[in-house]
Amino acid sequence: EARAAESSGLQQRMASLWVAYTLWLFFGFFGIHHVYLGRENQALLWLISGGCFGVGWIRDFFMMHEYTFEANGTLEPTPEEKERGPLGSWAMFFGSIIFAGYCRGFFMGAVPEELEVSEWVMALPRALGAAVGIYLVNSNGKIRGPFWITLAAALLGIGVVLVSEILEIESLKGWPETVIPLTVFYRNRYWVAEDDTCRASRERARRTSFCWKTTKHFAKGAFFGLLLASFAFYNATITMQNEDGTEYTLKLRDHLINIYRSPAVQEFFLVMGQLYEHIKLHGWQTVWDEFVKSLDVEGKEHSYKVLGLVPGASPSEVKRAFRSLARKHHPDKCRQPDCEEKFREIREAFENLQNLEKQEQQQQSREPEPNHHRSSSRTRKRQKKRGRQTRDDL
Repeated sequence: EARAAESSGLQQRMASLWVAYTLWLFFGFFGIHHVYLGRENQALLWLISGGCFGVGWIRDFFMMHEYTFEANGTLEPTPEEKERGPLGSWAMFFGSIIFAGYCRGFFMGAVPEELEVSEWVMALPRALGAAVGIYLVNSNGKIRGPFWITLAAALLGIGVVLVSEILEIESLKGWPETVIPLTVFYRNRYWVAEDDTCRASRERARRTSFCWKTTKHFAKGAFFGLLLASFAFYNATITMQNEDGTEYTLKLRDHLINIYRSPAVQEFFLVMGQLYEHIKLHGWQTVWDEFVKSLDVEGKEHSYKVLGLVPGASPSEVKRAFRSLARKHHPDKCRQPDCEEKFREIREAFENLQNLEKQEQQQQSREPEPNHHRSSSRTRKRQKKRGRQTRDDL
């Protein structure tokens, strides 16, 4: 029974691993695989940064087995982890610095510039962004950290930076607003298994359906989307240039209607409408086949164009065109500077068409011949057998 239970647990873990890899492949940039594995904070980071700008999405491929094993295991740390303590990695350290600044930009950019708030008032969204970034990076898996203490430390760090600017202390500019809260967070991290509230929350999350967790995940992402929308509406500007070269800025929200009426945007909507009607008329598969054909993966269309031929030209026409162009652009006869490059392009186009023709002939030769003779011989055998049976009956 113990072996059966262990085997069942292993099968469950492997199934979870394959599901996690599938979600990673198709929805990894949205962090859905982390939602599935119970790493909601890391999933939110992936959602607002496109899989940590693509780098984290690639790293997850190598970390997926560890994440899945941790999701299916217990919250208790191993003896080695207990001896080492709830420490992080260098990747988490540098990720904390990056996302502290990244989330700080979300919160600070959402404050309208028209309010003209002082730097001391802006310290709150500035510190809130840093604390959120540090918390989301480091509070995953078996480890958690205090958010409110980190926020207080971020306020302290920003206060140090503002005072250093007043006193003109160059050595204290910038870094304390990230380093101080990060240090405080690292000093106060703890295991999830040691906190009853975190353990109960983790168990509730395991019993929650995947659809509901995904809904909450996108709701959190919508909050950051609102911050971004606030920045775009209140603070986003466009830099323009006069005829004399001087630059000036315009508020984006005051000129959205002009952007919508611009020829480029109207042409985009026109093309999208035509594409939609084409899909309704011919279906997705036909449109997809046309798209793949337009990519000219084999380079056939380009080769015909280089040789000055229409698509579908016969092999004899291809040879005649190649010989004519090769004589004209041969480096020994042509004295223009681009003759050698043009000759190489012509030769590559001809060789490509030759190779494609050979591949087509080989594919046709490998196709099975119709079994007319075999079927007819079988029919004759059946007729003879029936004839013998008839004679025997007679």
